[in-house]
Amino acid sequence: RQDGGELTGPGALVLDGPFQWNSGTMSGSGLTRANGPTTLGTGSNKQLDGRLFLNAGALVWTNGAVLVYAGGVISNLAGATFELTFDGTASINTGNGSFDNAGLVRKSGGTGTASWNWNTRNHATVEARVGTLNFNGPFTQTAGLTLLDGGALGANPPLQLLGGVLAGTNT
Repeated sequence: RQDGGELTGPGALVLDGPFQWNSGTMSGSGLTRANGPTTLGTGSNKQLDGRLFLNAGALVWTNGAVLVYAGGVISNLAGATFELTFDGTASINTGNGSFDNAGLVRKSGGTGTASWNWNTRNHATVEARVGTLNFNGPFTQTAGLTLLDGGALGANPPLQLLGGVLAGTNT
């Protein structure tokens, strides 16, 4: 559990059990790999500064912003789930941070708009079940599926669909 402070350095931290990130900073040239259930909670900021965060399990984002700085990367691995259960600004991208999806990203909660402000690369599945998932940073899909399953998408700049499928019934 991280409730503030800073995890930093060039090494790897592998989390095999449940992990809750409520606030604080992960920085340095190392990586954090979450293999077990992970919760991004509370209304406080979580900061990823130049570090690689690998989600290999079931991650649920319930509240607060994740600020990605200085080339930090969040990678949702194949077989992993990254679930967004609230509205508001879900993320803020500063200094070339990015999100790489090879698993499932799903907006399943909040009937309003969640703003997704990372440079996003989708190779698997993005699903909007409720409300609007608004991409305010570059979104590039090279394979996979972007599915509107009761929810809607927004984008500025426009989505770049270079491969895969855009399906569903909302805009």
